[in-house]
Amino acid sequence: MCTSAWSSTLRRLAPAGLLALALPSPSAGQAPTCDSMLLRHARGPQGYRLRGDRCEGIYVQQVAGTTLFVSSLTESFEEYDLTSGDPLKLRWSLPADSALRLQVRSVKRDVYYGMDTRRPRGSRSYEWPTSLLSSQRIRRRDIGVLGWTPYSLGSAQGSVYVPLRIGQRRPPAGQRRYDLVLFPSERLAEVFVTLIRLGASGEPVEFVRRNQPLRLGFYPAERPIVIRIDDLGPPGFYRAEITAILPDSAAVRVQPFWIYHAPPDGPASGLERGGAEVRGGTGEPRWRSARGARGAHLPGRGALAPHRRPAEGHRVTRLRRP
Repeated sequence: MCTSAWSSTLRRLAPAGLLALALPSPSAGQAPTCDSMLLRHARGPQGYRLRGDRCEGIYVQQVAGTTLFVSSLTESFEEYDLTSGDPLKLRWSLPADSALRLQVRSVKRDVYYGMDTRRPRGSRSYEWPTSLLSSQRIRRRDIGVLGWTPYSLGSAQGSVYVPLRIGQRRPPAGQRRYDLVLFPSERLAEVFVTLIRLGASGEPVEFVRRNQPLRLGFYPAERPIVIRIDDLGPPGFYRAEITAILPDSAAVRVQPFWIYHAPPDGPASGLERGGAEVRGGTGEPRWRSARGARGAHLPGRGALAPHRRPAEGHRVTRLRRP
């Protein structure tokens, strides 16, 4: 979406208290796609622009956005050496012969950095030069890294996030547990997580977590929130639903997305997508909650209001009680 269109949409919806922004998903093409909002705010030789096979650089001010967005999903992310000059090596496993969109955004106050690239169908790795990260002294803890692709499960279509493995000195390690990172632009009271294993057609099979609170106690504005995911079951697709409660009891809900949990050997060859359904005696799907996870009731739905710009491919809505 171009800058003018995005701005006019924000102006049109803001008085009504609603923001529902869906940005484009990656296609099969290899050419990188620059974020028009970041291009508009780029300045100087280190500014965000096309750099070979990627768009990367600094922009001079924070762009508009929403209260909460997903900033990173990684399986492993090694601390890197800014002085070595060695690139970062990214690895991933895809559910099919798909293209992948890689996006990096800063998650540190007053650091405005972005990187975007598209990887072609069949690719499973990318070498990311660190020269700009080094010149700006941007460390691992200062950025979030996402990889996703559009996908279909039966008649359902959505964005599948694939956990990334990132290393520099050693080959990126596979650990079978993931760190999902959220970035809030304002203080939160609590965060609830639901994870649902899906069947071959995208139908729900079982709860892994059901409205489970993180119970971290303190969620300050502009401090990343790390959610460790180490309780997924069989390889396949899982639906993630995230809701945050604000101090005034309003609820912020990130648009649900899918996570691809690859087999231990990586690629998806021979994978029964989503695994077998769990059924009761009537033949109907039987829902169960893994590890006895329980969650709290969430506030009722109401009007919506905009905040920080979401990560690309996401829609974030803010709900208030009437």
